[in-house]
Amino acid sequence: MSKKNLSNPNSIASIIPTILKPIKKKFSTKFLELSCNWENIFEKDFTRKCSPLKCYKLNDKNILEITVVSIYALEYSFRLEEIKKKINCFFKADYIDSIKIKKIYVNNI
Repeated sequence: MSKKNLSNPNSIASIIPTILKPIKKKFSTKFLELSCNWENIFEKDFTRKCSPLKCYKLNDKNILEITVVSIYALEYSFRLEEIKKKINCFFKADYIDSIKIKKIYVNNI
């Protein structure tokens, strides 16, 4: 039987932050809150055609990427400022600086 290296055991409390840091960085709590409240912020018809995909920081600006059903992409591109205002109003702060649209193609809506 081989001996395991037990000379420097680590406590669980010292390991958890290093494990959770990348997870917290990837999935921010505000984005999670936005995703959970998406249907409360916008009307039902809107949420059927559009949903939040991810949020990331680029040049110190928070960018929200949303998925939109392809046939509604043009309409939603004209509504980006309205979407941004509603989200920032929900958070009562300037959380989103810019929104990008990613089209999704579906057969049945």
